[in-house]
Amino acid sequence: MRKLTLLALFSSPALAGSITAPGVIGGMESGAATSNPAAIHYNPGAIGGSDGVDIMFDLQTAFAHAEVSTTRNDGIDPNTGEPYALAIADAVVPVFFLGGTWKVNDMFAIGIGATDSWVGGGDYSASETEGGPYVGHQRYAGVQTTILTLAVTPAASITLTEGVHVGGGFSYVYDMIDAVQSSDPLGLESTEMDSTLSLSASGSHNTWNAGVLIDRFEGVAIGLSYAAPGTFDTAGSAAVSVPAALTPEPDALTVDNANSTVAMDLPAVIRASVSIDATDTLTIGLGYEQQRWGDCCNTADGDIAIGLYSEDGDALGIDDGIILSIGTEQMSPRRLQNSSNYILTAQYQASDDLSVVARGMYNTNAVPDYAVSATNLDFTSYGGGLSANYKVTDALGLSLAYTRFFPLERVITNSAWDVRDDSSSDYVDDRFSPQSPYKAGTNGTYNAHNNVLGIRISASL
Repeated sequence: MRKLTLLALFSSPALAGSITAPGVIGGMESGAATSNPAAIHYNPGAIGGSDGVDIMFDLQTAFAHAEVSTTRNDGIDPNTGEPYALAIADAVVPVFFLGGTWKVNDMFAIGIGATDSWVGGGDYSASETEGGPYVGHQRYAGVQTTILTLAVTPAASITLTEGVHVGGGFSYVYDMIDAVQSSDPLGLESTEMDSTLSLSASGSHNTWNAGVLIDRFEGVAIGLSYAAPGTFDTAGSAAVSVPAALTPEPDALTVDNANSTVAMDLPAVIRASVSIDATDTLTIGLGYEQQRWGDCCNTADGDIAIGLYSEDGDALGIDDGIILSIGTEQMSPRRLQNSSNYILTAQYQASDDLSVVARGMYNTNAVPDYAVSATNLDFTSYGGGLSANYKVTDALGLSLAYTRFFPLERVITNSAWDVRDDSSSDYVDDRFSPQSPYKAGTNGTYNAHNNVLGIRISASL
């Protein structure tokens, strides 16, 4: 009985830096050198620089749009004889922070915060027939994916000496994934042999972060922090639709009682920021953030692990009349590299009640050219934003923000996903050993844009 690989290209869209609107959690001026409650996320040591009780709710909503062409088969869809239709993905990604801090005394501060620290996904189904068969080139990768991690982090900071604060936090992280995958299991071009997988899974993992804030020099604050890596770990249900051509039945067969697991490593993050009061009314901030994807996810050890099982834990298909057995363990290569975000902010205090923040950003991509696909995709990008912060009362503040990211077009001509052989029968692409995932139609052109709208409500007691 032949094994059917459904998930050879089930990848992690939008987990690398530029898709998820990096650095906007907590508002424009938040970072490793800022003592507002978002420091629980960026640098728990910085909550030691707070005063009294501070509460923050910040919601940033990213509206991401991606367009993907392909040069697979010279750009001609063998099912229609026409050029492949442009694959279009849209995602609305809410990025929020809710938390508060309390400076208990001169030496000790505590806080708790919640945020969706890793979010992403894409939905290419709008350019397809609902429910399939999916004919666009994204059929070789993924049709729809939604990923969410929701972290709740209690944190504490101790002031070692005047102007030197160290702290740490421990996070409980809820993980969730929902996806639809269309697969060409035999490496053929016709949709007649395609199978479709739908899965929904959830789980949890733990991680931690720690950092230091130095604000002992007048008008200058320096922050350094480290967030530990984690493993996205989920289990749930799945349904697999197998075409009639692969079954002894006259009609397509659906296995709707499957179990699924999805596990993937998440990177450590290093942050460094400095904030300088240039004048009485102008503060300049410089920030750097590196996602250490290369440490966790650059080799086969960091590939996404997917499991598909029957209710009894066996392979699907053996007892269901399917000719091909579906492999219980499948891996999805992603081969990410470290990515970095560079941030420049300028905050101008226009009056006692109003300040304006301008922000510029440059972000590098984590997915190298050879590993790009419609669902293993991110961009080098630059962006800018403005926010207005208004003190409604002495205790209550309101902020509104807009950010625009401009991803740089990616033109892919030498993707490892698209390499099946070099005209010899034993060729193996070393970058994706031991098996080259040849089914992805990834050589082509990738474009995107990303708009982010934000609102923040804060209170100081």
